[in-house]
Amino acid sequence: MWPFKPKTKFFLGIDIGTVSIKAVELFRDQGRIKLANYAIYDAQKKYLHTNNEGIQTSSSKILDSEIADIISDLINEAKFNSREAVFSIPVFSTFTTLMELPAMPKEEIDRAINFKAKQYIPIPLGDVVYGWELINENKINISSNSSSKESGGIQVLLMAVPKEIINKYLNIARLVGLNIASIESETVSLIRSILGNDLSPACIVDIGSKNTNIAIIDKGILSINHNTDIAGSEFTKIITKAMGVDWIRAEEIKKDEGVKNYASGLSLDESGYFKGEKEIASILYPIIDIVVFEIEKIIGIYGKKTGRLVSKIILAGGSAHLPGILGYLSKKLNRNVFMGDPLSRMVYPPQLENILKSRASRFAVAIGAAMRNI
Repeated sequence: MWPFKPKTKFFLGIDIGTVSIKAVELFRDQGRIKLANYAIYDAQKKYLHTNNEGIQTSSSKILDSEIADIISDLINEAKFNSREAVFSIPVFSTFTTLMELPAMPKEEIDRAINFKAKQYIPIPLGDVVYGWELINENKINISSNSSSKESGGIQVLLMAVPKEIINKYLNIARLVGLNIASIESETVSLIRSILGNDLSPACIVDIGSKNTNIAIIDKGILSINHNTDIAGSEFTKIITKAMGVDWIRAEEIKKDEGVKNYASGLSLDESGYFKGEKEIASILYPIIDIVVFEIEKIIGIYGKKTGRLVSKIILAGGSAHLPGILGYLSKKLNRNVFMGDPLSRMVYPPQLENILKSRASRFAVAIGAAMRNI
C-alpha cells in the first residue's frame, strides 16, 4: 500500500472485542502517522445464529487457542510487518475508579495508594495488577522538604486488571508469536485515537455489540468510566420480540432503519417521540433512552463533583452507526454529539478513503492501541 523504507518501524494494535477482532498496523514517516494495513474478523454471522455467543464477554469466552488462530490468520492475510503489539482490554475486564486522598507529600502517595487500594478493588489485591495516575497533579507541589503546603485533597485514577486476564492475553500473544509491548484498557486506546491532544471536557460513548461504555475525559485524563449492557445486541433483541422476526432479520432492520426518522425533521410530541414515525423507531426509542439516562447521570455526577461542564459527546463503536442515533442523542441530551474520527490523526492511501470512513469507528480502539508507541 505504501512504498516503505527498509528501516520503517511498524506498530501493531489489536482489539479483541465481543463479536469481532480488529488489528491495525501503523508507522511514522516524516513526522506523520500512516496506516500500513488493517484487518478484521467478524463473528457476526455465527453470533446472529446463536444469539448468545461471542468472542469474549464478562461471563463466557472462546478458547485462547481459537483467538490465537484468528489473529494469526489476520496477520498472515494482511501481511503485517510488526511482531510487537499493544493489546486493548475490554472495559468489563478492568476496574477503574477515582480515589481521593488527603494532601500529603508526593513521595508518600504511592504508599498511601497501596494501603487504600483494597477498599476500591472488589477482589483480593494479590489477584490483580494495578496502577494509578494523578488527576489533579497541579495541586501536588508539596514535599517533605517544603514548608508550604497546598490545601485540598488529591484525586487519583486507580486502574486494575485481574491477573487471570493478563495471563490470558500473554498466552494468546505467545501462541501467535507476538511480543506484547503493552496491555491497556480499550478506553485509554479510544482517548488516544479520538481525542488526541484535545484537553476540553468530553464524554466518549462507545456503543458496542454487548456493552456501552461511557467515559468522561478531562484535560486528557480518564476521570469516570461506566459500563452498561444496553448496546447493539439489546437493540436487536427488542426488534425480534416486538416485530416477531428472527435475529438475522432484526439485525437487517436495525441497520437499515434504526431511528433515522430523526434526520427527517419530524417534530416531537409531548412524550418526546416523533409524530408520524415508523414502527421501528418507536420500538427503539425507549431502550436508547436508557443509554441517554446513563449518559446524563454520569455527566451530572462529574459536573457536581468538579464544577466542570461536559458539552461535547463523541460516539464510537459499531452500534454507534445506527441510522439516526447521532441526531436523536443530540436532541435528547441538548449537547453537541458527533462521531469520533480516528482517521483524522493519520495518513492513509486515498483509494481506501470510502471503505475506511465507513469502518473507522470500529477500528478506533485498535488504532489507539497501535498509536501508543509511536
